[in-house]
Amino acid sequence: MVWFSHSFRCKQDRRGAPCTLNFWVTLDSHFEIRGCTMAVNHHGAPTRRVCGHTDVFTFHYRGKQGRASDLNYASSTLCRACGQKVDDWFGYSGKGFHQVALPKLIGRTTGAISWGNRIRIERLRALGPLMSVLKASPDPLAGVVLRVLDMMFQVASASYWIDVEKQGYDVYSLRGDVEILLRGSKCRDNPQPNSSVIGYWLLNHPRAAAESIGYVRESLKAAIAEPVSVELPLKSPGLETGEVSCTAG
Repeated sequence: MVWFSHSFRCKQDRRGAPCTLNFWVTLDSHFEIRGCTMAVNHHGAPTRRVCGHTDVFTFHYRGKQGRASDLNYASSTLCRACGQKVDDWFGYSGKGFHQVALPKLIGRTTGAISWGNRIRIERLRALGPLMSVLKASPDPLAGVVLRVLDMMFQVASASYWIDVEKQGYDVYSLRGDVEILLRGSKCRDNPQPNSSVIGYWLLNHPRAAAESIGYVRESLKAAIAEPVSVELPLKSPGLETGEVSCTAG
């Protein structure tokens, strides 16, 4: 354990008096800052994630309310290994074909419908090959990702597709939708944009969203919670391997 202190003039102290911070750091990467009214607690702790795995989550919070918010976020998001899987899948750039029956778009104007249809076709061309890979994968998490993308291309609202272009739909958006399906509801501490697929269905077609949530819970979630390991493309400094593993909680 390492102990040290530092004095400085804290902006939060209206009297302008020096504020002494005392730090202690342990080998498990836990450290606290004491002696300041705006002290922030930083520490890593094993936490059960929404995928059912337990890994080390780094907390950064002020007070009990901040701690509760961090815990809610951690329990509503994927572990590092599952998140890496989604990242790798989203980055797939190979060839493939996935047949999708696209619904007729509905919009306020013909211009909006034309705009939305163009975006939808562009996204299908980009994500169709990935969907074919996901469909062939035995990984239960791939089944959740595929469910999200299938639901995306069943959205008949032109305005939704316009939101996809304006706000984007990247790997973090996909992760967020996977997490909502696994959690069964939105998380206030992990808000999603208007381009969220599951967010759209929860708001506009809650029954259909509930069916997908039930399917994931009954058919996929237990299998996803099994121990998982992936090999990262880059190795962290000082580590002998790039492998990341999580244990089932």
